[in-house]
Amino acid sequence: MIERTAIEDTRIVYGARCVWWDGIEKIGSRGRGPFGGLPCCPHCKGMLFEMASPKEWWDGVEKFQAAGHPGYRAFMEWLKGKCFPTIQAAKAAYEAKPGRTVQL
Repeated sequence: MIERTAIEDTRIVYGARCVWWDGIEKIGSRGRGPFGGLPCCPHCKGMLFEMASPKEWWDGVEKFQAAGHPGYRAFMEWLKGKCFPTIQAAKAAYEAKPGRTVQL
């Protein structure tokens, strides 16, 4: 008997017109076609970009934070799975709780 192993898809997807991000397994679907719908943000149905792995994603986050944007990693961890139309709207929601700040 041939043993099959599942290959986990670890891509990170993020909004092209919103600031939602999460693992590829969390995507929504927009429209219908012979192979299903187009992958999209599960909240606003906006189209997505992708990164190959969580490592690539977090390396970019760390690089941005190190370039003079304190609090960015914590902000991105909080933002996971949330949809906002702009980064400024997300920042305002994040900073609404006392003690949380991020420089963008």
